[in-house]
Amino acid sequence: MRRTALAFLASAVLVLLGVTMLRGSVAPGDDDPTASVANGAPRGLLALALMLEDRAVAHEVRSSFDGAEPAEGALVVVPPPERSAWSDDDARALLAWVERGARALVLCDEDGARNERLSALLTAVGATCERIDVAIGDVALTDARGTAPGFSRHLVVRGTGRVRPKGPSPVVPAWRVGNDDVVVKRQLGDGMVTVLGSATVIANDGLAEGDNAAFLLDELRRAPTSRVIIDERHHHNRRQGLWAAAFGRGLGPLTGALALLLLVPLSLLGLAPRVGDPPTVDDEREGAPAAAAQARALAALLSRAGR
Repeated sequence: MRRTALAFLASAVLVLLGVTMLRGSVAPGDDDPTASVANGAPRGLLALALMLEDRAVAHEVRSSFDGAEPAEGALVVVPPPERSAWSDDDARALLAWVERGARALVLCDEDGARNERLSALLTAVGATCERIDVAIGDVALTDARGTAPGFSRHLVVRGTGRVRPKGPSPVVPAWRVGNDDVVVKRQLGDGMVTVLGSATVIANDGLAEGDNAAFLLDELRRAPTSRVIIDERHHHNRRQGLWAAAFGRGLGPLTGALALLLLVPLSLLGLAPRVGDPPTVDDEREGAPAAAAQARALAALLSRAGR
């Protein structure tokens, strides 16, 4: 009885380990982030990516920088974080790139939790994002006017997201809705940080409104190099970075193969006859399809792991 219990426990541990390895060998899900270039919903940024492709503008989406810096002089688009928060180190790194000539376009959100995840970066810039109070049913689209001749584009803002200087700050209001700032800018070294109080200015549901697309292209033209980096590293839980390191592309297929070596023997043991009466003819006939189904399932998992 004791041997049976130990064998069962060992089998359960091996199965759990094998399933975990197979799951890890497949790329982790993206948690369905809203403000992502992969999202075609109203608040997504798919239209941004398509516009850049149409104009043959070099761009890439980064879910991790791994110590690497964006291309010198690039425009770095920072969407509202979905899962993890910006750290002080993240903010210092981005602003160091800006000081060397990059431009950063930081997008706030009407969701307080997303803005809170941006707080380290916003504090370093000298700005804060907030949501204004409006009566229920008030205008969904709002015109924003430039504060100087250099900010002549007619921006259309959907929603109630706004931005303002935080304390005595060097940020400069660029576009306003009434008395509320919707776009502020700050010069840093050779570069510039632009903070949008509402991401909808360049989101799918706002990019085609007014001069919003032209505003985005102005930001790109003012960058030293025609290159865009979409920083989506905070659209995922930080633990996914560790997961990817353990089960990355190079190790994924190998991990899946090791999992197969663990699971196949256990699957075959499940087909072995038990001590006692021999199996009936019907049992033998039913065993082959079951084994084939198990093999197909394992093969499908390995196929996904190798992609």
